[in-house]
Amino acid sequence: MSERKRKWEAVSEGRVRLEDPLPEVFGDWGVCRALGWRRRRLVALRKTLRRGVDWDVVDGEVGMTGDWCRARGLATEKLGRAGGCVSVEVVGFVANRQLVLGRAVGTGVTGPVRVRDAGAFRRGDVFEVRGGAIVGPWPRGDW
Repeated sequence: MSERKRKWEAVSEGRVRLEDPLPEVFGDWGVCRALGWRRRRLVALRKTLRRGVDWDVVDGEVGMTGDWCRARGLATEKLGRAGGCVSVEVVGFVANRQLVLGRAVGTGVTGPVRVRDAGAFRRGDVFEVRGGAIVGPWPRGDW
């Protein structure tokens, strides 16, 4: 019997608990506001950091861990917790000006994302989507 099948049977029979505590992760907007940074600086920095140690994804939304925030002297009780949105990175453009190709940061799934104006985005921009609508400031407004 394969390892994968044994694991599936153990989970389905209730012999294994998959309830891990959610990591303490704070959303990008609160962290950037507290540091006085633009979000593109944090997105660029995240490429050199380690996932799970310095940053992580909770319920599809990317953010910085509590340990990383406290190491920079941020008051974590004033920062908003991550979760509830899906963070999407722009990876390409199509001929339709109301679509961009986006990749979900947490899962790596790529697909078209409807936006108002694709000209407002650059490749590498990260934004949050909830229920098919962009959440937070429009990308060029507070980027």
